[in-house]
Amino acid sequence: MKRLAVVGLAAVAGLATSAAPASAAAAQRTVVLKTAKGALAVGAPLTLSNTHLPFNGPWGEFICTSSATGALGQNGSATDTAELTSATFGDLGEEPCYIVEGKFSTAIVRALDLPWRFELATDNLGAVKGTPAVAFEVELISSNGDGAVTSRKCVYEKRGLKTITGFGKPMEIELTRTSVRFLLNKARSGEGCLKQMFWGSEPDEAGNWEVSSNGEPVEADLS
Repeated sequence: MKRLAVVGLAAVAGLATSAAPASAAAAQRTVVLKTAKGALAVGAPLTLSNTHLPFNGPWGEFICTSSATGALGQNGSATDTAELTSATFGDLGEEPCYIVEGKFSTAIVRALDLPWRFELATDNLGAVKGTPAVAFEVELISSNGDGAVTSRKCVYEKRGLKTITGFGKPMEIELTRTSVRFLLNKARSGEGCLKQMFWGSEPDEAGNWEVSSNGEPVEADLS
């Protein structure tokens, strides 16, 4: 009788052990990016658009529009990815941004070190990562009364940006911090550059990036 009891307990333990991986697999969730036409295929084009991206620093403030384009690298996974191969700031990339305040008349921002990698996980947290950093060249142009023009070019960078994205609605990528700091890369910058700059500030937060594919709004869902 004791031997039967031991065998029975062993069998129950074996069933519990074999069921655990299946249960864990069933519980694993994935992120699916889709449009009204269905789930996006790997390689589908993506566009991220933001109409209000403030740049702040001791030198003043200016506001740019922002657009990034790329392709979906992974979909239907625990962490989906996209490679962003192009990014522009201002109306047409080279068009100056809107000056709020500062001792300069024109501000131009150029993206560096592309591609950037966007990631989105099942906890709705994500990141934008550079290779090796998310970097920009900021050119501040000023002119004095006699028409003399001076230009200052400064490169700022940050290894990665933390983001958050809601599920079950048109996709918007939001920065997790009101103000995001970028540090000066002195080796790549000219003279007279300040040590840091910020995206956003306490009263003037950065807008969200809306996501589309071939002109169709993209939605992120859990499955």
